Amino acid sequence: MKTIVNVNQFCDTLAIATRVITSRITMPVLGCVLLKANAIAQRIHIIATNLDASISVSCPAEIDESGTTCVPGKRFQSIVSAIASEKVEITMLKNTVVLSGCTSKFRIHSLSADEFPLPVAMGDKNEIKFSAADLRGRIKTVASAMSNEETRYMLNGIYLHAVDESLRLIATDGRRLHANVSARETGISAGAIIPAFAVERLLGMIGDDGDILVKLDEQKAYFSISRKDGDIEFITKVVEGNYPNWKQVLPKYSGKGSKVVATDFCSAVKRVALACSEKSQSVKITFGKTSISMRAESPENGDAEETFECVEASEMAGTFAVNPRFLIDALTGMDAEQATILVDEKNPEVSPVMIVGESVKCVIMPVRLQ
Repeated sequence: MKTIVNVNQFCDTLAIATRVITSRITMPVLGCVLLKANAIAQRIHIIATNLDASISVSCPAEIDESGTTCVPGKRFQSIVSAIASEKVEITMLKNTVVLSGCTSKFRIHSLSADEFPLPVAMGDKNEIKFSAADLRGRIKTVASAMSNEETRYMLNGIYLHAVDESLRLIATDGRRLHANVSARETGISAGAIIPAFAVERLLGMIGDDGDILVKLDEQKAYFSISRKDGDIEFITKVVEGNYPNWKQVLPKYSGKGSKVVATDFCSAVKRVALACSEKSQSVKITFGKTSISMRAESPENGDAEETFECVEASEMAGTFAVNPRFLIDALTGMDAEQATILVDEKNPEVSPVMIVGESVKCVIMPVRLQ
């Protein structure tokens, strides 16, 4: 069974599939990829899994006879990328795979395809369709707020929820919350917590073109990503349990807030934050009549001050302090050119700070004023 495939295309396809292979494997087969050569479709399919998530992807190939085998994923990828020729010939033998290209020839021990745990297919219920750019943009507005604490496993991901003609992506680590809520007719009522591991892989696979089909159920989430060289199918387990009531975290401020250009204000915060240290991670913010003043200081790095002119000031007074990284993440994820900053005018130093874009709302808990 011989297969001839373009080296660059095959390397790119292998790189996508091996994203789910982790360094800690409980069975040798979980460090492998399943190769399925389809002589009818003239495509070679690659499947990888870690039992929690799986990726299936394919690329065009010249195939004389269909066949399947299982090879060590990372090592196989390294060998293919090292072959100095435009195409590589893959020969599947019993317990061995032979790679030939230019002056190189490699023999790799293989496992039986029967040992590979194939992902379970999902039904057609609870489907949502996105453009790739739309879903990627929504995820990037909230992903930075995901928790990485193992003790709070329900917060280790993004809550994707479609209900009441609205679509919601929520992430929080307990100290901040990012919510992307927009009107969207989906025709379903379903929600799932997509784990952080899967979110990171998704962002690496989604481009700016094409469409994405999402399916949700109580145990798994399915993503079909269309692309020119071959669609990607990504299935992941979802985080079990109920997501916290995130709506209770959103403050109901009555003021109009101060409006700023998000990118410019973000740059100003980054400059002031240069005076912070690992032990002193806070920026003091004071609202003026037409501007916002910022100050940061630390024993190690000295201090920094900056005054930023608002596009539209609320004329409210007050001083509070926040973690600059949280503020930078919120401003970077804004889905509008301008962002509105709101605080409780009566108790700004202890009330949550809210940054609002078009569909995005970010809430940041304040830190103690020095």
